[in-house]
Parts: sequence; structure tokens; C-alpha cells
Amino acid sequence: GGKMFAFFVPPLCLPHHGRPLAKRIRWADFAPRLHKLAASRRRCVRMLGPSDNDAPTADSEVSRPMNQVISRRELTVVLVYFTAFVSFIIAFQRRKSLQLCSLRSVLGVLDSRIPPQNPDLVKNFAIEGSRYAHQVDLSKLIWVNTREKPQIKDKIVILVLWRASDSSSPSTFSILDKKLGSIGVKRGTSGVEVLAAHVPKFDREQGIEFVKDASESLRLRCPSASDASLNVWKSSGASTWPTVMILSPNSHRVIFALSGSDALSQVTAALTTVLDVYSQYKLNKQEGTSLYTADPDLNFFPSPLFRPSFLCIDKKKNRIFISDSGNNRILICSMDGVFIDQIGGYSNADTQSVVTAGIQARSKTEGLRDGNFQDCLFRNPQGIAYDSERGRLAVVDSGNNAIRLVCMEEETVSTVPLSVSEPSANVNEFEDRWLHFRAPVDVTFMGSEFYVTVSGRGQVWKVGEEALVHLSGDLSSSGHADADDLSSAMYSRPTGITTFDESALLVVESDSSTVREVDVAHGKVRTVVGGDTLFPWSLAAFGDRNGFGASVRLQNPRGICSFKDSKFLISDMYNNKIKLLVPQERECRLYCGTGVRGIKDGNREVASFNRPGGLAFDDNLKRVYIADTGNNVIRVVDDELDTVTTMKFSNFPESIIL
Repeated sequence: GGKMFAFFVPPLCLPHHGRPLAKRIRWADFAPRLHKLAASRRRCVRMLGPSDNDAPTADSEVSRPMNQVISRRELTVVLVYFTAFVSFIIAFQRRKSLQLCSLRSVLGVLDSRIPPQNPDLVKNFAIEGSRYAHQVDLSKLIWVNTREKPQIKDKIVILVLWRASDSSSPSTFSILDKKLGSIGVKRGTSGVEVLAAHVPKFDREQGIEFVKDASESLRLRCPSASDASLNVWKSSGASTWPTVMILSPNSHRVIFALSGSDALSQVTAALTTVLDVYSQYKLNKQEGTSLYTADPDLNFFPSPLFRPSFLCIDKKKNRIFISDSGNNRILICSMDGVFIDQIGGYSNADTQSVVTAGIQARSKTEGLRDGNFQDCLFRNPQGIAYDSERGRLAVVDSGNNAIRLVCMEEETVSTVPLSVSEPSANVNEFEDRWLHFRAPVDVTFMGSEFYVTVSGRGQVWKVGEEALVHLSGDLSSSGHADADDLSSAMYSRPTGITTFDESALLVVESDSSTVREVDVAHGKVRTVVGGDTLFPWSLAAFGDRNGFGASVRLQNPRGICSFKDSKFLISDMYNNKIKLLVPQERECRLYCGTGVRGIKDGNREVASFNRPGGLAFDDNLKRVYIADTGNNVIRVVDDELDTVTTMKFSNFPESIIL
């Protein structure tokens, strides 16, 4: 007992006297105490009797002069405990990133279930996986759109791990739906069931109501669940979004695992192999679990909008363009909400002819088609930017992985072709665009050129005179890294973008919750606010904190726009706030919003939002227009009166209100 007590006491009893840590660690303070405690420990050893390990040493005397150097063993003990204490503090401060780690992910267990490159080995690999691969525990999933647990007995299960903050999620389900349909698979009736498990990264993604709303926004018609406890995430060994796993019937062993950018390119061949393996097995081909539709309207009054995402302003003609993403259209209104015109969003007769697996409900207004305002089609349009000099509107057609250009004078829509390093690739096809230009989000213009954030690839592209070309971001991987070379910089889910000055851009990076500066003229990329100073590559430094530089904490920021006096506004989406950014001083502070999810007008300090998205500032009217995505409305902040109101739309034709 004496040995153990004396062993633990030295590093815990250093004198502090209420002084800061930087001032209290001084040799003159704790050296005398160390010598006394060491002597006390030796006296305890003598009272308990010698042991085999207590052989006499040169420093085993009871007392020593105070100016004598302490033993190496005692110094080692102090260093070990100090290292353990510092490690504990670091781990506690970064617990958000550690909570997604599991032993199986560290050991790369799921990577062992990636299909082999040799097609002759795939079937044997699948048979081996159905017998010996690790199992995934589905028992703790909380189902959000079914009245009961899905009936998956005797069915092959395709499990999709996704999250709402991943901008590529809509395209993931859309492509998966088409690929499975192309081989004749129907969800629930072909011996195959598709399950969507939402795995949260951010704090605001953990609620059941949040997952319900996110599933409805994607129009999921497969059983959707919340994995807030991370049980499926950890038992499977997953480490990235999206992850698609093909599980064996009943035992739920991981036959194939497809993660990241390869998650969809091999899913058709993998499922065909599994169906061949179980061709002699009596699969359950009865109709799948019945679903109910969650109520998507979280606002307190009807709105013609559904999931508006971004907006922009034509200051010359005093009109606002609204990206009505859920209705697949661009609305043109006056600054007070009076309807002027609509681009796209009209019924598409070809929608029902698309063969799918029934994972998503197909909207009658979605598609990819150029033409006039009545004939053109979009799929989940996001960022928009207006070039008043040339009278053209750039639209990020995120669901089609394309950039569309709208000529306002001729009232026509065209698609910008891609320019990639593989000249043989048919990059204008929808599936091939996924590989090169996956999930673009926002667009801005600088001079005669447009710049686009490509969230799924972690890159920034440029719309030149003839085609889209890559500008910045690593071509092989994504992450968070500054660089003195545009091509070497790394981004993680970049979303909002705007011009900083004549030769620089500001990019909002949602996954790392940071704001980056892209200096196009000098070829440099730096982080303005947010991030982790100790681990610069970390993507878990999020929260809600005002401040300067790396001390700032945001949570899945979405949009950004220029403001007055060389300042900028940021929509801090999951904190339900609008933040003010001063890039020259690297300062970020609150502009409006309480942080409470809701829809409340009034003073800037008491107003509430629900996942605000894109923003635009009208310096003529001194108003800030905000796409309040979760509330399906547009909010207006009067900067002079310090008030927040909700835009009231009028003059909408009955035929276009969806």
C-alpha cells in the first residue's frame, strides 16, 4: 500500500498556488517536494521490508543534498505521468473525432471485403464472405419511416451508410436506384432489400426528427433508420461516407463492401455475383416493408418553396433568383416576393419511363434537358450566380453533376461541357460525370469566368469560355490541407463560394467547418477561420464559438456572400445562425439568430432559423436575403432596422404551385 501510494503521489502534488500552468512549472518549486516524496517512498519500502527488486543502488540512501540531481527513475516516472496527462487532455478535447473510430476500422476489416480486381476470383470471394466474414449488427437501428422493423428475413440486404451533411448523398441514392433497376432488381420484391442507415457526424444530425426530415428531403422510399449510437458504423468497421455493403441473408455477413468514390462503380457486378451465389437459396421475394411519409413541412404556414438552397440578386433590374431545389426549378421574383417567371420545374413526361429499383420517389419535374424555360429540366439545383454584364445565369445542377447556363435575353438553358484528362471518357453522360464532377454545390463569377465548388471531389473548378476545367484541389484524394500550389491543396466537402477581391476566392468548407481563401493569382490556399492548430488535417474541429483564426468554431457552414465594408456573411447551417466574417482580421462573430431551431421573426438577436443555406446582400436596399432551407421560406434581414422578416410571395400562377 505504501509503495502504491508513494508511486502515484509525486506527479499529483506539484505546488500550484493558483498560478497559471505556464508559471507554475518551475524546477525551484517542485524539486524540493520531489526529493521529500522520494525519501518518503524509500521509508515506506523499508517499513514493508525489502523485496527481490529492491537491490541497493547508488541513490538508495535516505536523504541527499538538495543540490544533487534526482535519479533517472524518478524523472522517468514524472515524464510518463506528464505524457499520460497531456494525452488524456488532447483525447478529451478531440473526442468528437475519436467517437467515430472503432477497432475494426483501425484494423481495416471492411477493406478486406472490397471485391478483387480479378473477375475470376469474385465468386469464390463472395462464397467465402457469406460463410466467414464479420457480421453487422442491425438490431439497434431506429427506423424513422416505417411503422415496424423491415421484413428482411431470407433477403439479401444492401446497406447504405449516409449522412445529411454529405452533399453527394442525393446523387448516391439516385445512381444506386438506376444501377439496381438496370439489372432488374426491385426493392423488396426481388429477394433484395435496400436499407438506408443515417450515421451522424455533427451534433445536430443525431436527432430522430432530423433524420426523418433528411430522408423525406431525399424522397427515400426504402426503409431508413438512424444509427445515432454508431452501433452499425462500428460493428461494420466503416470509416467513410457513403459506404455500401451487401450483406448475406439472415446472418448479415459482409459479402462485399464498397466505400467512397468506388461505392457505386462496382455495385452492379457485386450484386449480380451475390444473386448467382444464392441462386439455389430460396430468397424471400414478398413485397417489402410498408412505409409512411414523414411530414416535410416544418414551417407554420404554406409555402410555394420546398428546400430552397441558394439565391442571388440582379441589382440592375431589382429581382431575385431562388434555387427551389425540392421542386427542381429556378424562381424569378421581385425583391418583395412578387412572382415574375420560372425556369424549369414543369412536368416531365419521360420521368415514369426511367427504370429504377424503387429506392427513391421520382419527381415529375426532374431531369436533364436543355431548351427554353418551359422545356428545360433540372435535378436538385443548388448554387446560382448572375452575371449582369452579359445577362447570363449560372446554375449548379447538382443532381445531374452539371453546370447549366441560362441566357436571360433568349430565355434558353444550355449545359456546359466538361474538359477532363481522359479524352475518351463520355463525360456528358450522367454516370460518367459522377467520376469527374461529383456533387457540385455553389458557383460565383469573377470577371468573365465562373468558379464552382465540387463537393464530392473536394475541388474547385472554373467555367471557361468553352468548358469546365479543374482549378484547385488534389485530383486523387480529399481532406484539409493548405498549400502554396493550387493543385496540391486539399478540400473536404467545399460548399459556398464567393469572390474576395479581383483575384481571390473565399470557399466555405462544410466537412472541416472552416473558411478557406483561394488566391488564384498567386496560387496559394490558406485557412481563414476554423480548423485544428495541433492536427491541421482534422475534420472534427466543429462547434459554435466566436473568435479569431483557428479558435473559431462553426458547424457545417453552407453559404457565403459579400457584405458591406469588406465583410462577409456565412450561414452556419447546423448552428442555425448567420455569422459575420472579417477576413483581413480573421475574425468571425454572430450576426443574427439565437441558434434555436425554429421560425421566428423580430429583432436580429431573437430571430430563429432552421438550417439556413445560401445568402445574398442587396447593398441598395441594405437587405440580406437568406434561404431558410429547413423552413421552406426566404428570410429577409433589414440591416438598417436590425429586423428579420419572412418573405411573402404573391402573384404565383395556380398551375405552377407544386
